[in-house]
Amino acid sequence: MTAGNNARRGSPQNREAPRPLAYHGPVSGSILWRAVLAQAVAVGVLFAVLLALPLPSALFREQGAWIGPLSWLGCALVSGAVLRLGGGRTVAAAVVSGCAAVAASVVIGHSSGLVAGVLVFGLACATRLGHPSGASPSRDVPA
Repeated sequence: MTAGNNARRGSPQNREAPRPLAYHGPVSGSILWRAVLAQAVAVGVLFAVLLALPLPSALFREQGAWIGPLSWLGCALVSGAVLRLGGGRTVAAAVVSGCAAVAASVVIGHSSGLVAGVLVFGLACATRLGHPSGASPSRDVPA
């Protein structure tokens, strides 16, 4: 390179303008699939453990109305901890997805409702709220 090329590269007219923050949409694809996988594994492991224990089947028929939601919330909290999501976001995702799972279970069956709930959980965890960049608006204001 010549000295002239170096001088031109550093000139103000050849410098790139700063790029704005990238907006990748309202949902983080990475978090979506990791949350789906984490919740599916947590629910699957809990299901396998409960199935392996010598519990009477009447227990789940009679007490399932509170065992199911508490189990779902527990699995969601484990998934949120694994993904390092905030507690509020995890609980909100658990409530929204739990309601979706119940609705889907009534319409299409319990197993399909669980699948729907897991998918809604992933979507709820991955949704970016607030600022389009996903960052907190208070962080964007210079101090």
